[in-house]
Amino acid sequence: MVPPKVLKAMSKQIINPDLDPDFPDWFLETSQLTGKAIKTKNEVLILPREGMLALDAALNSVVKPHDKVLVFATGIFRHGFAGMVKDCKAESIVVATEGYNKVLSVEQVKEAIDNHPDVSAITVIHCETRSGTLNPLKEIGKVCKKSNAVFIVDAVSSIAGTDVRTDE
Repeated sequence: MVPPKVLKAMSKQIINPDLDPDFPDWFLETSQLTGKAIKTKNEVLILPREGMLALDAALNSVVKPHDKVLVFATGIFRHGFAGMVKDCKAESIVVATEGYNKVLSVEQVKEAIDNHPDVSAITVIHCETRSGTLNPLKEIGKVCKKSNAVFIVDAVSSIAGTDVRTDE
């Protein structure tokens, strides 16, 4: 059953954003509000597609062919980043947890970074969507900060529901 309020909103005339004079202001406001929600003072770019597009864009922005990327793989989607790294024609160094419902340990992350100091990027999944397990992002981030690599986090299913401090 669709509430009458929703039906009324859905019945409004849709204006092509390219022709709507209010669209740029609305989009800027939406970007700024999103920045507050994800706790960043940086400019926010909204990509109007599924979350995987943003993850793929992040990798393609920093990873060059033949680079090495440290992929911390957890949960059912654990090898998603590895596939995207391959598409960048780069090399994945995968560190996977035992089983889908396990989280990374900070020691595991530190050891992998120590063993692979030449990686250009480090990826981690914050929340495993199906099980809801959360990797200890704050602690992992502190370890990754000591590396020269760019830290890329899949927080698609956690960014608005947990305390993710993007700028930290």
